[in-house]
Amino acid sequence: ELFCQAPFVQVCDLAVVFWLTAKTGETSWFTAMIGNECARKWGLDARELYGLAAENTPRLFPARIQGLKRVLEEISGERLGKECKEAPMEEPFSALAVAPPHVISNQAWNYGAATVLYRGVLKKLSDQVGRDLLLLPSSIHEFLALPWAPELSMKKLGEIVSHVNWTA
Repeated sequence: ELFCQAPFVQVCDLAVVFWLTAKTGETSWFTAMIGNECARKWGLDARELYGLAAENTPRLFPARIQGLKRVLEEISGERLGKECKEAPMEEPFSALAVAPPHVISNQAWNYGAATVLYRGVLKKLSDQVGRDLLLLPSSIHEFLALPWAPELSMKKLGEIVSHVNWTA
């Protein structure tokens, strides 16, 4: 139903929709999805919106890539206080025989899953870890990126994503 109401572009198995964002205060933002009617009034189709988004979004909302453990420590520290932040975090990926995952988002941690579409972001991370990447969509706000290894269990990864979403 959503794709009948808003322009979108398919990228691999993802559907990219477009949002209007305006800063309304020091740390507050107004966001609204761009619907078909608005796009028609602006005289823009989905491909033109994608081009504008590809140019403007990385500039306005730069990518942020961090290790999952650090992100969880930051989240728990902010929500639960200093004593929790200083306590060691359980690393849900420790059972896997691969390097820990990275969280790919933007610096605002808001609608940051789109950063996987930024030119060069995935290549840079892949080069850094020295492997191809397996991307796990965690939410509209971030992706998890794991260095690829043949022994990765898709079932186990699904359980881990559920655990991470529940924890965070």
